[in-house]
Amino acid sequence: LPAGTCGLNNEGNGYYNCTFDPADNLEPGAYLINVTASKDYHFNGTSDTIVLNILGCLKANLSSLKNNQTFARGEIIPVKVNLTDEFGNMVKNASVRAIIEKSDGVKVQINLTFNQSSKLYEGSYQIANNDPIGRWNITINASKAYFADAYDQRQLNVFRALEVNVTRDNSTIHREDSLSPNSALITAKVEDESGAVEGANVSFYYNGHLIGYNLTNTSGYASITWNPADDLVPANYTIKAIAKADYSKESNSTTWIIVKGLAKVSEIEVKDKVQYRED
Repeated sequence: LPAGTCGLNNEGNGYYNCTFDPADNLEPGAYLINVTASKDYHFNGTSDTIVLNILGCLKANLSSLKNNQTFARGEIIPVKVNLTDEFGNMVKNASVRAIIEKSDGVKVQINLTFNQSSKLYEGSYQIANNDPIGRWNITINASKAYFADAYDQRQLNVFRALEVNVTRDNSTIHREDSLSPNSALITAKVEDESGAVEGANVSFYYNGHLIGYNLTNTSGYASITWNPADDLVPANYTIKAIAKADYSKESNSTTWIIVKGLAKVSEIEVKDKVQYRED
């Protein structure tokens, strides 16, 4: 027997058993177990040999990532795995893979390599600008001959960066509806790293007061018409558009619109109805 303990028990009727407890420092592998029997006044009989597989247990820890960690498009996901046996001893020469499942169901496999300096199995994945946003899963699978496989998993959130540009068709409008122009069409174009964004929620403000909101269309545009109230103070107003969407970093853009009032003369008063041109 290899290193370990084995207590021989006589079950009777010629049967014996031995419960073998391998030593903790025994290297996992295949071992030949040879069984012989002897007894006084008996010739030595035959012997028998079996192969006993002694297995270890791998433990994998994805140490470089926290659960629900957030990344943005263009960033690199670092994958570093600490691989040990059941007693905490470092395990080399194992096969360690990372499987990244994106929010659209597409899977990417990364084969990790052992770094002699860090003593970790390492790899990485750079998020492309056209990769899907949302919840991603990353699963670690470690295997080695005569070891039970090990797994570890994290969930990641992949965000995009929105970029909004706001414009208006009229830079000067009148608060009086009888004058033209008395309204402005305010338009926001929302894009991310891969192009136009559909379904983003765009809120429009003047000097911090909400005008209204709209969703972007398939081309990334959202518009609203602003017709200022008749009692709005004539001034130069800052127009802001704020774009928001799921798994997105919000963005804003500003422009300006001058709102004019109309000065009306209601009465002209003359002191003397007759005036001479010469004093």
